[in-house]
Amino acid sequence: LRRGMAVLDLGTGSGILAIAAAKLGASQVLALDINPAAVAVARSNAQANGVSDAVAVTLGTLPKDKTWRRTFDLVVANITAKVIDELAEPLVRSLKPQGILIAGGIIEERLEEVSMRLQKAGARIIGVLSDVEWRTIVAQAGEG
Repeated sequence: LRRGMAVLDLGTGSGILAIAAAKLGASQVLALDINPAAVAVARSNAQANGVSDAVAVTLGTLPKDKTWRRTFDLVVANITAKVIDELAEPLVRSLKPQGILIAGGIIEERLEEVSMRLQKAGARIIGVLSDVEWRTIVAQAGEG
């Protein structure tokens, strides 16, 4: 994360990644979640941490069609392998040229499948982080 970046936190939950991004200098952060209770908690946490001016918390997810036009320097998605797999194309489309995707919450057994899906969507896998049975994929968008 570099100062001034635009960040998307998909599946924000408590908002901790969105808050961290804002505190580390992101100029704008969009935090999305499909759970209304999570949205309320994330909004409250952003306000309590003094970053509600930089963090917009919204109920929803990425549309699977090509209607989504916003792009981000960094996309974080700590959700499930199933959702990352289903949203691979919109996730990659949401990246600016050379943008970075950090996708976590992937069980080891689904790593290869999710990696291949992200690559098919146009991302280049640049790293995989491991913690016991959990994997996090770090990928980069092409030139655009």
